[in-house]
Amino acid sequence: MRNAGFWKIWIGAIGAIVVAVIAVAVIALPRAQQPMVSTAPPPVVTWRFDRPPGSPIDGAWMHEFLKLDKSAGSDKTIASITAPHAWRRAGRPAAPPPDPPVPAAAQAGDAACRAKERSLGIINAGPCVDIGALVDNLAEGEYRFTKPKAAYLGQPFRLTLVLKTAANQDVAERFEPAQGEVVVREGKYAQSLEATLRADDVSIEPSGPQLRTATWAAPVEWSWTLTPQSEGEKRLVIEVAANLHVGADKHLVQVTTLREAVLIQVGLLQRIKLYVAQFNGFVVALTGLLGALGALWALVPPIRRGLSGLLRRRDRPRRAR
Repeated sequence: MRNAGFWKIWIGAIGAIVVAVIAVAVIALPRAQQPMVSTAPPPVVTWRFDRPPGSPIDGAWMHEFLKLDKSAGSDKTIASITAPHAWRRAGRPAAPPPDPPVPAAAQAGDAACRAKERSLGIINAGPCVDIGALVDNLAEGEYRFTKPKAAYLGQPFRLTLVLKTAANQDVAERFEPAQGEVVVREGKYAQSLEATLRADDVSIEPSGPQLRTATWAAPVEWSWTLTPQSEGEKRLVIEVAANLHVGADKHLVQVTTLREAVLIQVGLLQRIKLYVAQFNGFVVALTGLLGALGALWALVPPIRRGLSGLLRRRDRPRRAR
């Protein structure tokens, strides 16, 4: 009886252990099938910016790097930046995001603005800004420039342009009569002005734009020296542009305030005509001198008799021989 009870106890204990093992296996099996989630921090990538010893640290971006990492420790290290590996992989910089598409309405508005600028003679390399009111409020003045009628091949001549900023300014002495006719044009102007002269096959000095600052105290003057390089009709174009700074970024906009074309004739015949005119003047002067001597010969008898006697004395020895 005692042995039978002992075996019953052992069999019950073993059964309990088996049941416990089965229960633990049933509970742990679903958890084993789930993926394991790591709580460890993601790997990081470190960028390090080095410089040669003794070289200066220039640029605001380098100073910002220095602020990010003060513990670099080496005089060669500018900065070290640590970032999550998933943020940007080593050796492959992140590409900038693409620009958002421009709406069709905005494109149409910009095209209309550009067309209006071209109609006003506005040169604008930046964003289009409606400056119609600004152009309307520009000051008004009087442009005067010389218009040569003709030029000679290889002979330099001057062209002068003057802007009167006030009605009481006298600019007559700034033009030479030999430069040709003086043309007057009304036009607008700003404080900053550029004048340019262009021509075909004509050497121009200075060749580029001439910048001037306009004030009410004195007129503004530009001048060029031109030398024709070939014969024929030449077209000169005078342009004046007002420099304006508009928009939030204060970008430069140029407004054309004067544009005039001048036609001149260049040829060798012009110089020949000049020589003929000079020769005609010499002939006229010589004819006048001979006429005066003839009148003096006829009106003064003593002089005539004296000269006649002198000529007769010279002729007698020749006859005797």
